[in-house]
Amino acid sequence: MKTAAVIAEFNPFHNGHTALLRKTRDRTGADYLVVVMSGDFVQRGEPAVMEKYTRARVALMNGADLVLELPHYYSLGSAEYFAKGAVSLLNRLGCIDALVFGSECGDLAPLEKLAQILAEEPPAFQVHLQEYLKEGDDFPTARTKALAFCLTEEEKPLAALLTQPNNLLGVEYLKQMFRTKSRFHAVTMRRTAGVSSSVIRQSLLSPHTRIRKAMLPETSAILIADYEANSGYRFADPAVLFPALTHLLMLEDAKGVAGIADVGEEIANRLYRILPEAHNLSSLTSLLHTKELTEARVRRALLHILLHIPQKQYDACVKKPAMYARVLGFRKNASAVMNHIKAAGKIPLITKLAQSTTLLKDDPHALRLLSEDVRASRIYDRFYTTPAAYPLKSEYEKPVIILS
Repeated sequence: MKTAAVIAEFNPFHNGHTALLRKTRDRTGADYLVVVMSGDFVQRGEPAVMEKYTRARVALMNGADLVLELPHYYSLGSAEYFAKGAVSLLNRLGCIDALVFGSECGDLAPLEKLAQILAEEPPAFQVHLQEYLKEGDDFPTARTKALAFCLTEEEKPLAALLTQPNNLLGVEYLKQMFRTKSRFHAVTMRRTAGVSSSVIRQSLLSPHTRIRKAMLPETSAILIADYEANSGYRFADPAVLFPALTHLLMLEDAKGVAGIADVGEEIANRLYRILPEAHNLSSLTSLLHTKELTEARVRRALLHILLHIPQKQYDACVKKPAMYARVLGFRKNASAVMNHIKAAGKIPLITKLAQSTTLLKDDPHALRLLSEDVRASRIYDRFYTTPAAYPLKSEYEKPVIILS
């Protein structure tokens, strides 16, 4: 039995994802394809435009056999923490033979070269990284410059690969694989050009923009067309969160907010200085954004405030490997791989949320993290379900997606 894995957000699912899943089977000869997917909140620091079960369904309809949820403490983290959570989950399943990911360069060797340096963090890299940070560079820029000092003259252009988002994420996957001595190997392929998740999201949230059919597989287009009618959700516009976020900030002070993950004292003080000038989420993000503070970091910090994720609690959870694998959906033919995970894996496989208390009874950190996932989805539901969906279903009532 050969099993390949893909780490994804599918926010939303488009033709590039279809190609990735199809090529994953072709390149690896996998009998089963496991997807580790972000839940209702994603790495760019926003709510997913479509809720997680709909996204899991379309993945299963386009080649996935098993879809697992990446806990939101990881899915909302930087690329490093996102990769750390996803790779550790795959490590503990005990059945993965290959991790396949898309990248702008489509070549594994240069990405592995960068990942090896970042995994080892040689003294020259650490010294130059701190120098560039002190000079005022943001972390991604400082890291790219520091990497160049660890490369030969011929290799120095490779550092620029980290400026492209899929290359960066791929390097983080590889770095975690090096550090954890993963038993599976990596495969990368050039991402599909001309298809953009951000363009599709903008179209879904705009009353006047239409999505080109060439961007979406038919299954995804049908689910999108009938999304509100069939799912009970509306497309998730981050702007809707602004009133609730400002209300929470009014009830707290800078000292209290500084203890939230990804915030800290400096950002908290700046946040309260500029808050009176902000009239929506976009303006608040723009006002907080500086040369040293990327927009993605700002969005993640604001969402951590909304979800109330304390830094100490966050650190306690993410320093550990993934503590459970929660199933969002599967095809019936995936029973063999699921049985293998239960028998040989080093992680509880949760197919029913009601099982979690028993499965995780000896791990309080895992129970806490799962309860935080449930709470995060409850918050998502409160903001984005349609009136027809009331009374709201709890996470315990939502059925796992099962396709034949």
